[in-house]
Amino acid sequence: MAIGHGPVLAYARSAAALLGPDGATLEEAVASGVQRADQLGFFAGDVTDGYGLVHKLAVAAGATPEMMNSAYQESRALLGTQDAPIRAPEDLAAVLARIGATSRVVLVTNAPDIQLDYALSSLGLDGHFHAVHSSAAKPAGLRVRVENWLAEGRVLSIGDIWENDLAPVAELGGQTALVGNPSGNARPDFASPTLPGLYNAIIAWAETDSPVLHSPGNSTHAAVRTQSATDKEHYQS
Repeated sequence: MAIGHGPVLAYARSAAALLGPDGATLEEAVASGVQRADQLGFFAGDVTDGYGLVHKLAVAAGATPEMMNSAYQESRALLGTQDAPIRAPEDLAAVLARIGATSRVVLVTNAPDIQLDYALSSLGLDGHFHAVHSSAAKPAGLRVRVENWLAEGRVLSIGDIWENDLAPVAELGGQTALVGNPSGNARPDFASPTLPGLYNAIIAWAETDSPVLHSPGNSTHAAVRTQSATDKEHYQS
């Protein structure tokens, strides 16, 4: 939903400050790691995102759980500011407005609500979600929500971490759209290195009652259950 490594680098800086001399190279190592992930389209190994990379490298340098929690809270307070800048993907607000006319658009995030309203406002996205769920405890927390949503209609989950954002939905019979290149056991219905690359598929999903959608650039078909427009559920991560 937001572009930029500002929040991750802010987390790294906060952790580095708490580590003192032991954290001297932390921010540089994290910056190199996220750049590599950008090139690959995914994080390699046991790291799923930039925050996980900061945690792994900082703990290896001697950070305690208390230090990591403090660093994370400090970085979240900077979200959307010049010290942790973010920007919205091009035309995202317009796409959300369009699909919101026929579908419920819900933001589900594991992040706490610290600075969340401010961040959405700075991105120009406030007012574009029918509901916002913070501290969602994905993937388990997502599974519970999706079970309820599927009882009402179709679900499309959009996210950049297969295990957290998409796998629970796929297992329950919903559709998935991955921002990034599929790796490992990821089998999304739609995939693109960028969110704008998914816009056409998302709009088609939201505006059709056809039981089958074809994913542009992907041989996978998304089988969807026909519902009235008011029953459609679009889930945005």
